[in-house]
Amino acid sequence: MESMYCTLTRILSEKFEVPESSVQPEATLKSLDLDSLAIAEFLAMLQEECGVSIRDGDLPVDATVRQVIAVITSKQSAG
Repeated sequence: MESMYCTLTRILSEKFEVPESSVQPEATLKSLDLDSLAIAEFLAMLQEECGVSIRDGDLPVDATVRQVIAVITSKQSAG
Protein backbone atom coordinates (compact mmCIF):
# COMPACT_ATOMS: atom_id res chain seq x y z
CA MET A 1 0.00 0.00 0.00
CA GLU A 2 1.27 3.44 -0.93
CA SER A 3 2.14 5.67 2.03
CA MET A 4 -0.04 8.71 2.61
CA TYR A 5 2.93 11.01 1.96
CA CYS A 6 3.53 9.28 -1.40
CA THR A 7 -0.15 9.53 -2.26
CA LEU A 8 -0.21 13.28 -1.55
CA THR A 9 3.01 13.82 -3.48
CA ARG A 10 1.71 11.83 -6.45
CA ILE A 11 -1.58 13.74 -6.62
CA LEU A 12 0.09 17.12 -6.21
CA SER A 13 2.72 16.42 -8.86
CA GLU A 14 0.46 14.67 -11.41
CA LYS A 15 -2.67 16.79 -11.11
CA PHE A 16 -1.33 20.17 -10.00
CA GLU A 17 2.19 20.11 -11.47
CA VAL A 18 3.83 20.69 -8.09
CA PRO A 19 7.48 19.58 -8.18
CA GLU A 20 7.91 16.50 -5.98
CA SER A 21 10.89 18.14 -4.27
CA SER A 22 8.58 20.95 -3.08
CA VAL A 23 6.23 18.59 -1.24
CA GLN A 24 7.72 18.70 2.24
CA PRO A 25 5.94 18.01 5.55
CA GLU A 26 6.01 21.66 6.65
CA ALA A 27 5.01 23.10 3.26
CA THR A 28 1.59 24.73 3.27
CA LEU A 29 -0.80 24.01 0.45
CA LYS A 30 -0.73 27.72 -0.42
CA SER A 31 3.08 27.70 -0.54
CA LEU A 32 2.76 24.94 -3.15
CA ASP A 33 0.84 27.48 -5.28
CA LEU A 34 -2.59 25.96 -4.70
CA ASP A 35 -5.32 28.57 -4.60
CA SER A 36 -8.59 27.95 -2.74
CA LEU A 37 -10.23 26.25 -5.73
CA ALA A 38 -7.21 23.97 -6.27
CA ILE A 39 -7.15 23.12 -2.55
CA ALA A 40 -10.83 22.14 -2.69
CA GLU A 41 -10.17 19.98 -5.76
CA PHE A 42 -7.11 18.43 -4.09
CA LEU A 43 -9.08 17.57 -0.95
CA ALA A 44 -11.88 16.05 -3.06
CA MET A 45 -9.31 13.84 -4.82
CA LEU A 46 -7.87 12.78 -1.46
CA GLN A 47 -11.32 11.93 -0.15
CA GLU A 48 -12.00 9.73 -3.14
CA GLU A 49 -8.56 8.11 -3.09
CA CYS A 50 -8.46 7.52 0.68
CA GLY A 51 -12.14 6.85 1.37
CA VAL A 52 -12.54 9.51 4.05
CA SER A 53 -14.69 12.60 4.39
CA ILE A 54 -12.87 15.88 4.97
CA ARG A 55 -15.17 18.67 6.13
CA ASP A 56 -14.65 22.41 6.36
CA GLY A 57 -12.95 23.05 9.65
CA ASP A 58 -11.04 19.75 9.68
CA LEU A 59 -7.97 21.61 8.44
CA PRO A 60 -6.70 25.11 9.19
CA VAL A 61 -6.68 27.63 6.34
CA ASP A 62 -2.88 27.44 6.17
CA ALA A 63 -2.72 23.63 6.41
CA THR A 64 0.62 21.93 5.96
CA VAL A 65 1.24 18.63 4.21
CA ARG A 66 1.86 17.11 7.65
CA GLN A 67 -1.53 18.34 8.91
CA VAL A 68 -3.35 16.95 5.87
CA ILE A 69 -1.70 13.56 6.42
CA ALA A 70 -2.57 13.63 10.14
CA VAL A 71 -6.25 14.37 9.47
CA ILE A 72 -6.57 11.65 6.83
CA THR A 73 -4.77 8.97 8.85
CA SER A 74 -6.84 9.88 11.93
CA LYS A 75 -10.08 9.54 9.95
CA GLN A 76 -8.93 6.25 8.42
CA SER A 77 -8.13 4.89 11.89
CA ALA A 78 -11.48 6.02 13.26
CA GLY A 79 -13.39 4.63 10.27
